[in-house]
Amino acid sequence: KKSNTNRTIYMSASPVGRAPIWLTILSSGVILTGISPILPALPEMQRTLGLSDSEIGMVSSMYFLSSALLAFPTGRLADRFGRRLVFVVSLTVFGLCGLALSFTQSFVVICVVRAIQGSAFAAVHPLSITMIGDARSGAEQVTAQGFRYTALTICEAVLPVIGGFVVVIGGWYAPFALQLFALPVALVGCFLIPSHSPSQHPLSSYWNQLLEILKDKGALTIQLSGFLRFLFKFSFLTYVPILFVAKRDFSPTFVGIALGGSALFGAAAAALSGRLIHRFAPSRLLGFSLILIGIPLILLSVITSPPIILLVCFLFGMGDGAYGVLQNAMMTQVAPANLRGGFIAATGSVRNFGKFLAPSLFGLLASHWLGIPIETSFVLMGVLALGALSTVLVLSRFDSRLMSYRDESSQTN
Repeated sequence: KKSNTNRTIYMSASPVGRAPIWLTILSSGVILTGISPILPALPEMQRTLGLSDSEIGMVSSMYFLSSALLAFPTGRLADRFGRRLVFVVSLTVFGLCGLALSFTQSFVVICVVRAIQGSAFAAVHPLSITMIGDARSGAEQVTAQGFRYTALTICEAVLPVIGGFVVVIGGWYAPFALQLFALPVALVGCFLIPSHSPSQHPLSSYWNQLLEILKDKGALTIQLSGFLRFLFKFSFLTYVPILFVAKRDFSPTFVGIALGGSALFGAAAAALSGRLIHRFAPSRLLGFSLILIGIPLILLSVITSPPIILLVCFLFGMGDGAYGVLQNAMMTQVAPANLRGGFIAATGSVRNFGKFLAPSLFGLLASHWLGIPIETSFVLMGVLALGALSTVLVLSRFDSRLMSYRDESSQTN
């Protein structure tokens, strides 16, 4: 349904059973086998294949490069040909690439296959958010997005441990075999993922409609919020170890506890988000999340007591967990079903730029050209997070939809 201004924020959701939702969440975890369990295998791969430091880095960089470049095109394919087809094909390609990587010894082949695999990741990762938005509306969607975030956090914590274990047993190529789990998930998806009417609009019309949506202030604010979230998160993840190990002589074990606890508290906050919006407006929760992100970033620059450091890191994790779920849920409100995949995939590219910029920005601030202490950089990032509270007013337009359990696809904001 379009408004007279053609600048309406849309929402459409089709009630489906729980099985497709859980399958979608499972796919988000399976797709993480493309990087998390591979990390412990990289040193052994480098030694066995005789790779240089720059060459071993390409095993990951080729994966992320293709995922960043192909996020929007794969989102367009999901809108054009339907979610189920892209879901099944992408997971099948992902699993077959894992099979190929389990047997090859060629560095060139590894890089090529990793690039192909990254394109499958580019399709499935944002598509999991899109499909939850297709299937659930209101508070039910926030709850489902919270379960998705929690599942991802658990996988991010467990998969590196599993990867290290299988490397010891089977060698550097063994963790790639974990990617074969994508094949049965793809097969089940053929039967459980509901079919959606594909878009019949030509590419030029599709692009024009998407650009029209991106002109909306709410859509632009959603893009900005996604960028900022990963700017804050990857600044925290990258430079907390440097601040407390390299600068203040804390042990790596302590920092590991701080980061791991932060992730667990983030998962808990994500899981509770669906319940909290029955009592608080989502935009207010988003604002409170920004406070839980900004103040800890500032405090990390001055505190030295280990218990206080842990508490502050845990509070940051809670803010990031709730912020991520609410931002994902709001993101699904922006575009109609036939454009939602492309919009969310485009937001994924913006988020990836935030991941890239976070360490680059900190590095620039600390470079000999600027010479800003790392503690000051944390303060600046925290102030930026608190300044982002201004986005809450714009995003409040999504409150009524996310606080309702009913499908309101016939209404417009």
